[in-house]
This record gives sequence, structure tokens and C-alpha cells, in this order.
Amino acid sequence: MPSHQVNKLNDGNYNIFIKKKDFFYFTNSDDATKNKFMTGNIVAKQLSHDNQHLVLHKNQYISKLDQIIKDFEYLSLKGVSTGQQFSDLKKQFEKQVHETEKELSVLDEKISCLNKIISAIDGLSSDDLRKVETSEAILSDLKIDKSTKRGDLNKTIEEVKFERQVLNEQFHDIVEKYKTYQGVKENVRDRENDTIKNKEVKR
Repeated sequence: MPSHQVNKLNDGNYNIFIKKKDFFYFTNSDDATKNKFMTGNIVAKQLSHDNQHLVLHKNQYISKLDQIIKDFEYLSLKGVSTGQQFSDLKKQFEKQVHETEKELSVLDEKISCLNKIISAIDGLSSDDLRKVETSEAILSDLKIDKSTKRGDLNKTIEEVKFERQVLNEQFHDIVEKYKTYQGVKENVRDRENDTIKNKEVKR
């Protein structure tokens, strides 16, 4: 694994940064026929399983909102606070805000579904036959194998909860930054209007 994707922590542990579509080539010194390529997604899951650590997903919507804020910063540094360019950026931002809010709802639904699956898995060991049948029906509807381990589900739900928490926190932080740039734009516009009025009065 390339060194730039591995960060050693002070406590001796490591943070490993992997993109889902990265490719890694694994070699077996004893049997070359077992050498193989693996995607970043598979590698992350395998490392997580072996080390019992969570896979922390960087949500795509954060990257998109972040880029728009950087564009706002660039325009502000150039003194651009009006015009088509600024207007288009505002529309992009509002669209991404809407998409991010939908993504947060999707993650909420995913957490709810995982909790439902966990309850159904627990229900399989109940002494109440009706509860067992209900649990089997739920798992069948959701196409979940009855042998699914509760520990794996708990780990998945923790990963989704963390992803949602990070997305939500960064989302609100980015929205506040946007409000700041909107405030800058309005102040510049007010000063420009005052300057025009003063010129008209002098005439």
C-alpha cells in the first residue's frame, strides 16, 4: 500500500485512506497463482473486518459543497460579488443543499432499516412462535439472510451513524460559511448603492 495513503498515529495505530475505486495488487510469495487485484472498497472492508475498526466513509456531498465554498472564496478575493458567475454559483449551492438534505434523510432511513433488521435477528431466538414468524417475514421482505451476524449489523449501523453525524456537522458548518459570503455580498451592494446616491446628491 502506498505510503501516502497510510498515516501512523502517536498511539501506534494507523489511519488508512482508500478510495473505493482504487486498485491494489496483492502478492503471495508461496503461490503466484493466488496473486490478485482488489478494489479499494474490498480492501477497506477486509481491513475493517480483520482489525474490528469502523470504515469511515467520506460523503460525496461534502466534497461538492466544499468546492462551491472555495469558489465563493475565490470570487470574494477577486472582489466579485455580483453578476452571472456569482448568481450561477448561488444556484449550484442551493441545489447541493437540497441534495444533501435528501442524503441525510436517506441515511436516517438506512439507520432505521438496520435497527429493524437487528430487531428481527433478535426475534429469531424468541420463544414466541409468532414473533419468530414475524421476524422471518421481515428478513425475507428485506432479502436478509437469517444467518447474518448481529455483530456485523451493529458495526454497520455505527458506521452509518458516524457518516451521518459528520455529514450533518460539516453541512451546517458550510451553510454558515455560505451565509457569511451572502452577508459580504449584501454589504458590498449596499455600499455601492450609497456611493451612487451620494454622487446623485452632489450633482
